[in-house]
Amino acid sequence: MARTFRLWALSDTHVGTEIKFGRRSLEEVIQHAEAWPNAGGQSGGFDIAVNLGDFSGSQLPPDDEEGELVVSQYASAKKHRREHFYDVIGNHDASGVDEPTQWWFQKWIDPTGESTEHSGIDNSKRPYPTTGTWENYSFEIGNVVFLMMADRNDGGAPIG
Repeated sequence: MARTFRLWALSDTHVGTEIKFGRRSLEEVIQHAEAWPNAGGQSGGFDIAVNLGDFSGSQLPPDDEEGELVVSQYASAKKHRREHFYDVIGNHDASGVDEPTQWWFQKWIDPTGESTEHSGIDNSKRPYPTTGTWENYSFEIGNVVFLMMADRNDGGAPIG
């Protein structure tokens, strides 16, 4: 019997803004997705997830406090390691004008596992290791290549 691969796509969890209303938005959707029904021999609701950005919902650049919130909410997953989530940056995740290029995303979200001490990502523990850089990386599952390409928004958030 062929095994079904289950891909979950999510975005716009706005962790730092939702917490102000008592919602742990990323944690809530992870718990919901992990509870999805499973086919025979499968568990956990999904095999991997792609998070398409906007971890922050603020109109200002995200900060370390918001990064810690994202990491703690990812850690709430009961059936998946942090490495089961593949992420790209969203426009709300952008650095400020006078800040290093996308420092927050590179430090806390870290899709290639270069800031493990902050993000908890160890690329060698991914079910499908990534190759590339934080803004443009790929991974393969069988005969499918996933290309994760970010909108970098260098120099601060876009206007308009």
